[in-house]
Amino acid sequence: MAIPVFLVKYLFQRHSKFASFLAVLLLVTLVFYRYIFFTLAIWSFVLGVVAAYYILSTDFLLPSLLPYFRYERQSKVDATADDELTLMKTQCSVCGQRRCPRHRQELNILAFQPWTGLEVRETVDKALDEFLTIVLNEFVYTWYRTLSTDEEFVDELRTSIRFLLSVLLRRAKKVDVPNMVKSKLLRASLQHLHAFLQARKQGRPGEDLQEATLRLLGPNLHYAMQSRKGELEYVRRMVEKLFPFVLRPQALQSRAMCALLREILAASVIMPAMDAVANPDMVNNIILVFLDPNPAPPPPEVPSPLVPFLASFSNQKLPSLGDPDLPPKISKSSLRFVLVDVMDVDCPKMLYPFMQFLKGEAAVNVLQFALSCEDFNKKILDPELSQQDLVRLHSDVCDLYRNYLAPSAPDRISFEDSIVSEMQE
Repeated sequence: MAIPVFLVKYLFQRHSKFASFLAVLLLVTLVFYRYIFFTLAIWSFVLGVVAAYYILSTDFLLPSLLPYFRYERQSKVDATADDELTLMKTQCSVCGQRRCPRHRQELNILAFQPWTGLEVRETVDKALDEFLTIVLNEFVYTWYRTLSTDEEFVDELRTSIRFLLSVLLRRAKKVDVPNMVKSKLLRASLQHLHAFLQARKQGRPGEDLQEATLRLLGPNLHYAMQSRKGELEYVRRMVEKLFPFVLRPQALQSRAMCALLREILAASVIMPAMDAVANPDMVNNIILVFLDPNPAPPPPEVPSPLVPFLASFSNQKLPSLGDPDLPPKISKSSLRFVLVDVMDVDCPKMLYPFMQFLKGEAAVNVLQFALSCEDFNKKILDPELSQQDLVRLHSDVCDLYRNYLAPSAPDRISFEDSIVSEMQE
């Protein structure tokens, strides 16, 4: 991976004297190349100084190794306690092997469908749905409707956004908020307040406090604070670094999808959110809310019911290209197959590739359940069923419940509670 130009520029500006010394040393090395052993000794000394500078931080006289051991011990405990991190089953329900290809880490249902079992309040889901719909209408449909009339790209974008936000929500639930406020937010706030007080004390009469604070920080000023363009570029790079952890592997392979998501998140979501949070009026109101001795008033409405996270946003059938005056667009592609034709056992030419695709999506159990139900329907529609055949059909229904609906089923599928109770009865 190439080093970004803005990062090199920022490092040179922050360490201008050291960068000038390296440039002079490189020039001396090229001029006096005959004395290579002498210049190598100087380069070794310089590299040792650089290594010592990064190892010995400004907070500790010597680097503390205790956090590394604590993190390793905590990660081992969490890996055994959290089902989401334990992505592999112990034994295959089909072949009985522990190293079955179906149980690879990337084939877990949460790895491809992180919204499984993730529920939020209906009001929150609707508000987030409206916000994301506005973002798509303003920043995608405005130019996409001039390129194509197909909605599949936008549907894929909706799925990627839902995947990204589901992963972020799951990770946010694991954050230790008190520890984060105590160790990071409070420390950064005190450093910011200290710099402001020092600038007010050392500033010249009539000088702007903001300019005095920036001048006091000097080379320690963050790159994102130097200009609006630098801030946007920094946010873009940070979003790119998050993609391997919050996007599907299929989306990571698409440069167009990554670029579009990066611009939407960086320029349309994160930057306006940072501007709103940095607004002095909002900061003062938040401080007043936290310092208010009166208890918070009770909510005026009854809490809304829990709904699947962004299910309506991902599955909604919007009018064609976001235009409410146009009817919903139905794909008429010749490459589109009907599920009945794909699941035809007599024609395995399409069934086998579809099964391989579902293995990659951790949904092969859904296909197995559908095939079992289809076979059960064919048997039960036989008008000449004997009592022995009915007993076999009842046994097949029990097997379906044990394999796909029971709480301890090896290939459990999430159904509504009413359906599970009916099957159990």
